Amino acid sequence: IFNPLNIRYTSIRLGLRSSIMNERENVLNDLNNICSKYNYKLIITGFQDGFITDEDSILVKELVNSYYKEFNSKPIIESVHISVEVGIIKNKIPNLEVAIISSNIEGAHTTNERVEIESINKCDRWLNKYLEKIIY
Repeated sequence: IFNPLNIRYTSIRLGLRSSIMNERENVLNDLNNICSKYNYKLIITGFQDGFITDEDSILVKELVNSYYKEFNSKPIIESVHISVEVGIIKNKIPNLEVAIISSNIEGAHTTNERVEIESINKCDRWLNKYLEKIIY
């Protein structure tokens, strides 16, 4: 641990979030090993549950189908940090089918954050295509 002023800390406190449970456990193990080596006490102040898209869920398959019908291509399916809040809800309602659709965002949570306007329009068209199927 980089300590340019030679200050002796006795504990490290952190909140941890991850969409993948085994990665979270690996990070915790690594942190525990480092803390043990340098006589620090690791204190976890909280966890935020993650969420990984279930590509086999009916909802996701229907959304992919709607996207394909509207744009003649398949959407990119990936898990990103915005899914943490969804993980909290999903863990409270395990049978809930969940999918996240999003516009293209760059530099999220920074002073350089921006969104691609056309991707907002695309999400709107995609969602409308899906809703037309379930409403009519």
